[in-house]
Amino acid sequence: MKTGICTWSLMGFPIESPRDLVDYAKQYGFQTIDLSLGGYQRFFNWMKQPLKRVIEHFTAFRAYADLQGIDISQTHAPYAVFPKFLGKDFLKSQYRSVLITHLVGARYMVVHPIAFPLYGLKPLDREELEYNLRFFKKLIPHLRKHHVQAAVENIFDRDQGNIRNIHVSQPEGIAEYLSLLPEEHYVFCLDTGHLNIAGKAPHDAILLLGKRLKVLHVHDNDGIGDQHVLPGQGRIDWDDFTASLAKVHFDGAMSLEIKPELSFFPEAKQVCDRLVSETLKYRQD
Repeated sequence: MKTGICTWSLMGFPIESPRDLVDYAKQYGFQTIDLSLGGYQRFFNWMKQPLKRVIEHFTAFRAYADLQGIDISQTHAPYAVFPKFLGKDFLKSQYRSVLITHLVGARYMVVHPIAFPLYGLKPLDREELEYNLRFFKKLIPHLRKHHVQAAVENIFDRDQGNIRNIHVSQPEGIAEYLSLLPEEHYVFCLDTGHLNIAGKAPHDAILLLGKRLKVLHVHDNDGIGDQHVLPGQGRIDWDDFTASLAKVHFDGAMSLEIKPELSFFPEAKQVCDRLVSETLKYRQD
């Protein structure tokens, strides 16, 4: 199991080029990065560049990461809220994200389910599910072609600035989505902070979805807001988290998705090491 950091988490440092993201990850001792493709566009607008240029750029980026000994375990595709996901550019961003994931040598691409806005008190779970299934199935030819798996993340929605838990906030909701999608193309990304906001313990999701769990977004909060603080600074039970990971024999990256605050470093790596160590200890026990 490797230690990982999301590139968004590094944006508090002085960053002049995407190679700086690799350099900071290496400087602080991380082994892998989660490449946030939405934020990457500030350095290289891969949506507007010719495809040939996109291929050249990300092939070179991977070569630099390899040279520095940094693995790219996963990417994070851009996500959109209503009504932006209805536009053709959104689908193009997802298709290109699959390609980029392949180019940088990552196996997994994190995707957010699409949440509809809250229209009064009308329940939209079924409509959201059906829309998402159509959206996800459009990705399958691209996932198959580039040997990438999409990791569906548990998320929440917002209503007038307030967090609203929805069907895919719950482990059972994600489990239903994944039961309707082919396992060879779709896996689970557990976001620990989002799960805590939904009022669920780590084992609720890990034990239910352990077979499909391949990607982690690890951060903490108070159970009310999405603060993205270091594990141990909020209310998540991290012993439950590591013990549950051990039970399902999780062997992916322990990837932190903490907010980009310089004060979190170098403690972030120490916390990540501790989570890996505890998981391995529980596995041996």
